[in-house]
Amino acid sequence: MHRRITFQGDSGAIQALARDLKPVRGLIALAHHPGCSLEPPGDVLQVEVLNCAADEVLRRAHPRVQDGGIELSVIISQSTALIDRRRMDLIESDADEALWEEMETDLRNQGRISANYVLLMALGGVIAGAGFLLEPMSQTIAFVGASVVAPGFEPLAKLTQGLVLRKMAVCGRALISLAIGYGVLLAAAFLVAVGFAVFGDTDVHAVVLKQPIVAQLTRLHAAALVVSAGAAVAGFIMVVSLRDFYVIGPLMLLVMISGVALVGVALAVREPGIALGALGRVGADVILILVLGALVFIWKQRRIHRRRPLA
Repeated sequence: MHRRITFQGDSGAIQALARDLKPVRGLIALAHHPGCSLEPPGDVLQVEVLNCAADEVLRRAHPRVQDGGIELSVIISQSTALIDRRRMDLIESDADEALWEEMETDLRNQGRISANYVLLMALGGVIAGAGFLLEPMSQTIAFVGASVVAPGFEPLAKLTQGLVLRKMAVCGRALISLAIGYGVLLAAAFLVAVGFAVFGDTDVHAVVLKQPIVAQLTRLHAAALVVSAGAAVAGFIMVVSLRDFYVIGPLMLLVMISGVALVGVALAVREPGIALGALGRVGADVILILVLGALVFIWKQRRIHRRRPLA
């Protein structure tokens, strides 16, 4: 996908920006519509640009967008196809990088605290919690399903991005999302285990203790940490290239959902040692996500973007 960037607002700023953008390599089309913007009042400047040049467009626009005395709005969207016979070599070799603004918006939408987010995290906890009472094959399916259902990666990615860009407000919102989301997931797993213990005909305590997966989720193994590290890097590569639809793949390999669910189940069956072990294993994955994710964002900032987001 290529980019369509639309600027609306102050006529003088739009005219000056049009002059600044015209020489940009990778600019496919530039349309200036004087007086066409009703809100904010002024002109409209529509830019059709390749991904590889989108950061340069926003870099040149940054001073005017950040100027408090200029009323200017920016809309970033995707163009599904660009056709220009003169520039087909550039179009065919375009990059697949996401913009900071797109990543921020996507992570904000996916990780925001809403009824849908809370409900999906709760359902993930229910599925994963019940999974500890199943036989191995069905258990694997339950854990994979819980990772698909629960949007548990995006708040961590949002926190990492906020730390790298030194945006404390973003970090604060991400921490609140993490606390509420994973707190709900833990509580849901806890209630599932209590429900089976009270109303079911299964010895939940004995079943949980016999599960081989418990040892895997409570101890630090080198091979398992390598898998988590690879999954963490893959998840962030997907975020920075707008392949976030596939982030559920890395989340299946990380122990975030099943590990936090195990904490809830362990507390329900009064096994604090297991709960602490699971917390330690989850903590290791969190550290890997934050450190390796930060390295991915720093690499992209230095090699590709070389600018701060507009907002």
